[in-house]
Amino acid sequence: MDINQKSNMKVVILNITEYKEKDAIITALNESEVISFTAKGIFSERSQNKILNVPLNIVDIEIEKGKLKYPILKSFNMIYCPLISDVSIEYMTSLNIITETTKRLLTDEDKHFMFNVLVDVVTNLKSAKNYYALVLYYLDRLFEVAGYGFEVNSCVVCGSKKGIAAFSFADGGFICKDCLENNITQQLSASEMGLLRNIYNSKDATTLDKFEFNSNEVEHLLKLYFTFIYDNFNITLNSFKTF
Repeated sequence: MDINQKSNMKVVILNITEYKEKDAIITALNESEVISFTAKGIFSERSQNKILNVPLNIVDIEIEKGKLKYPILKSFNMIYCPLISDVSIEYMTSLNIITETTKRLLTDEDKHFMFNVLVDVVTNLKSAKNYYALVLYYLDRLFEVAGYGFEVNSCVVCGSKKGIAAFSFADGGFICKDCLENNITQQLSASEMGLLRNIYNSKDATTLDKFEFNSNEVEHLLKLYFTFIYDNFNITLNSFKTF
């Protein structure tokens, strides 16, 4: 962007960092990159910019590049705010997991690949049958971008679609009875493997609405995903502490 050139774009806010007394540096994601810009008065009760102080807000922004390090927010139009009045621990935990995994599990160069999925998931979370099921769907897409996609339609070892007997996080997918070895721990029940497959194969957030969810199975899967993240990314997620 040239000096004093203005730019309009749709973004998802990922992070708000206090800057000076009442201003902030906002880090956001658009279709092609991660950007940072200065938002004046975001921590002032009198400023219209104060409503931007929510991670996962989806906003149309106009920014202007000047001589400072970061472009300055000139105007914005709120598209979607994820906050709800009747908030639950499950809903807030879901938002926190989505935000933290996006920020910490992907490089800045790869984050933009999640933009459309992120918008889809955030705008459908309020009406989701099960918040954590939608989080699992999001994490499945994020794992793919990070290079950890699962095989849930055939045996990850031999490719057979018959006799699926187990799911192995270490091996990256389903394993048939012929390839099942004694050292592979059976972590999922048959019902949970079906649940994982349905979530993984869903085309978008609204597709999940056709499935019924057992809350205990969904939560068990999410706990295993937390372990998977620690084992493969070497990251302990703070957002899971309330889960």
